[in-house]
Amino acid sequence: ARKGVLTSAQWPEVSKRLAERLHIPPPRVVDCVDISHLQGKETVASKVRFIEGRPEPAQWRRFLLAEEVGNNDFLAMEQVVGRIFARASEEGMADLLVLDGGPGQLSSVWKVLSPNHPRRSVVALAKARKGRGALQAEERIYIRGEPDPLILDPQTPERLFLERIRNEAHRFAITYHRKKRENLRFVLEQVPGVGPAKRKALLDFCKGDLTALKETSAQTLTDLKGIGLALAEDILAHLQRVLP
Repeated sequence: ARKGVLTSAQWPEVSKRLAERLHIPPPRVVDCVDISHLQGKETVASKVRFIEGRPEPAQWRRFLLAEEVGNNDFLAMEQVVGRIFARASEEGMADLLVLDGGPGQLSSVWKVLSPNHPRRSVVALAKARKGRGALQAEERIYIRGEPDPLILDPQTPERLFLERIRNEAHRFAITYHRKKRENLRFVLEQVPGVGPAKRKALLDFCKGDLTALKETSAQTLTDLKGIGLALAEDILAHLQRVLP
């Protein structure tokens, strides 16, 4: 069986263990939020929901965040959690909300929580990273008001579950970027004379922002390998036609 994959029969014990470690009522619905961006642009967030340990993809959500958020993960987390809470009356609120990140992400969302929201029902899960010290080598759970993170023992079912839901949130956000990237490729490949190498050079040059590319001068594009003035003018004319 894959790590973190639970049956309905296994969930009550995992829920109980999470409740004991986090000092919350045994959760039934667990959400996880992840922030993703491409070099500070196209910032998106994902929210995945698991009910009794099982994924509920029909209730998963993606959020496109304002351009001014840039690569500020703290501001992005604050905005998306605010939107999640704004939708709570229609979509329901999780018993446990897991943020992908550390104390910075946790602190950033506190201003959007209602004063009577249970403090321990929102936590941040920091990914283990080898080579950054003993503490950073562990999966860490940050709880508001606690001076030290909670370290869950490796291979315990509750840790494997949290790792899985965090990984699913990350994957869900990344697939959104891939789809957007594929759309960018399609737009550029509609220009005769633009093949994979030139397309890559153009996307790298504009960091995936075709609007910025559209506003570039043809002369500037001729600095890119294989792009002459005539082709540069064709590219810009095409972008003017297809982009708003």
